[in-house]
Amino acid sequence: MLGGENNYAYAPNPITWIDPLGLAKCPTITRGANGEIASARATVSAADLKTGTAVNSSARDAIKAIGLLGDDAGHIPGKVLGGQGGKGNLFPQLSKINRGDYRMFEKSVRDYISQHGAVDIEWTFKYANGGLRPTGVQYDVYQNGTKILGDFFRNI
Repeated sequence: MLGGENNYAYAPNPITWIDPLGLAKCPTITRGANGEIASARATVSAADLKTGTAVNSSARDAIKAIGLLGDDAGHIPGKVLGGQGGKGNLFPQLSKINRGDYRMFEKSVRDYISQHGAVDIEWTFKYANGGLRPTGVQYDVYQNGTKILGDFFRNI
């Protein structure tokens, strides 16, 4: 494998390097038979907080193609938790949920991490009608194997 000019650098140039595919901080995703997101897992630490990126235009277009009119391109782990705005970390989400309850829940997760340290997060996506747009998301947060936060977000 070629490492460029410096095999030990995390980025070719940390001042100007960007992550065009949005994969630098993506959760581990399991997909179903149709390519839909079935589940995702990530560990988020205090160092990850507020390091995420906004949704890029190509990713937004890809999500619009599989979502409903008015859907947001919702981050799996949100931007405040270090989630990236590329295709690998997004799903079609009702804007009122993405900008409301989901955002507030992720603020609670962020606050918990700030006070208590790293957590493991698991998302389970539900599909009532098939397709690539989930009808709900179960969002669970664990620390040392104990569930500390959890909620279900309807996406219909």
